[in-house]
Amino acid sequence: MMSARKTALIAALALLLPATPTQAAPTGAQVATTAELRLPHISIVTMGKGSPVILIPGLASPRAVWDDVAPELAKTHRVILVQVNGFGGDDPGANLQPGVLDGIVADLDGYITREKLHGTLVIGHSMGGLVGLMLAKAHPADLARLMIVDSLPYFAVLMAPPGIDPTPCNGRAASRQNARRYRRQLWNGAERCGGGGADARPGDQARQYRPHDHLGQGCRSARNGASDV
Repeated sequence: MMSARKTALIAALALLLPATPTQAAPTGAQVATTAELRLPHISIVTMGKGSPVILIPGLASPRAVWDDVAPELAKTHRVILVQVNGFGGDDPGANLQPGVLDGIVADLDGYITREKLHGTLVIGHSMGGLVGLMLAKAHPADLARLMIVDSLPYFAVLMAPPGIDPTPCNGRAASRQNARRYRRQLWNGAERCGGGGADARPGDQARQYRPHDHLGQGCRSARNGASDV
């Protein structure tokens, strides 16, 4: 039976995807895919025929996360399944170097250009959604529509303690103010964990205090070394 999440996603895609002439549904338990194409930062396989849709998984996720959705889409569309090199246990390749996200965007743009797929639909989950946003900003002609799932444009907001604005500042004064406020929270958090005081080292305090402690998930005890991480 189709899960509620899968049903909802396919229903949403039906509103976004352009109409494609109906073709016979693939037979067999699995839909055949093309041979894997290896690029410096990503690999790609495709399935189905029709108007293209690119699926980008999230952080540390292989393309298999789309297994429940891709075969349904492949009945009427060309589904392009992306996997970030190293996320599926394969060779990370160029992703061992800085600039991973920019490299992924460059690989996607190059693939779209070579395959003449400009104006395609892109769907990204989590980090894949961020990649989709970056692609739309850098190469707006590459895609006509973008769907992001469980994602947002600036991930630092998920980790910032209360009262801290992690978005880039437009002045050094604001940056220094945020830094001082964050240091105070680290100090206060270390004291709550039992590790504060004049003799405590700043590095110890930072390790003892978890930035998301304000969510009520506790902190590591400096006295007994226990951790709820």
